[in-house]
Amino acid sequence: MSATIHLSASRAGRRARRLLAPLAAIAVVVLLASGCVINGSWSATAPIQPVTPGTSAGLADVSCEGEDWCLAGGWSGTTPVIQIWDGAAWTSAPAPPSGPGGGSVHDVECGAPDLCLAATVRYGLSPFENEFLVGWNGVGWVDALGWLSADDGVTFGCAADGCVISHASDESTYRWDGETAELVDGGSANGAAMSCRSADDCVAAGWGTSTWDGTSWTQHPADFSRQFKDIDCAASTDRCVGVSAVPTSNPSAGPGTDRRGRSNPSRTRP
Repeated sequence: MSATIHLSASRAGRRARRLLAPLAAIAVVVLLASGCVINGSWSATAPIQPVTPGTSAGLADVSCEGEDWCLAGGWSGTTPVIQIWDGAAWTSAPAPPSGPGGGSVHDVECGAPDLCLAATVRYGLSPFENEFLVGWNGVGWVDALGWLSADDGVTFGCAADGCVISHASDESTYRWDGETAELVDGGSANGAAMSCRSADDCVAAGWGTSTWDGTSWTQHPADFSRQFKDIDCAASTDRCVGVSAVPTSNPSAGPGTDRRGRSNPSRTRP
């Protein structure tokens, strides 16, 4: 990736995300999104991106809290990469721990400059690669849930007052405060992507849609004609914008994709 995107002032406080799904395979679905339309301008800025000769590098995801602070995650060869935008330039920041064979970052969500979660891969562990959910406290990274299986169905979203983590295989939900993950007896979300207006108000979407009220999830009817890959909800309104993929034959994610069904070379050991 040679450049990333800086949001104009009209989008201050909103998250930005670079989707890695092939453009031909996705359809944009807008849910009451008139209040979320970009009416400013885009500008490209070159990130700091160390690249080891003969290897690939890229930024897989980015989350912004205003136009003057963003956190992006990705990889350079077998090295995980974290970069922070201060409104003028990108700088490298401490990356999450790697395994013996290196690592990568493939999902990030932030609620504040000192409150983020990231899904990472640590190569060289047993089995072949392990996923970990880690938390950013403004200085460094700590394990939030520890080791995860790719089949665990972990989805997470962050707001200024905390993060919410849905663990589908355990039918459990956790609240992350930047230091610890507290188990909340509220079941799990029916969705592969999540957006939170607050730690008590989240929307998750995948084949179906779920809403979180701080204590439990409410499941809404599924639409098997499309699968949401990402969703973003405005903090000050009841509007959300989602991006969905229309399946051609097999709706399940195949090799070389992440848990949201997106093509992601960082998930394949170099």
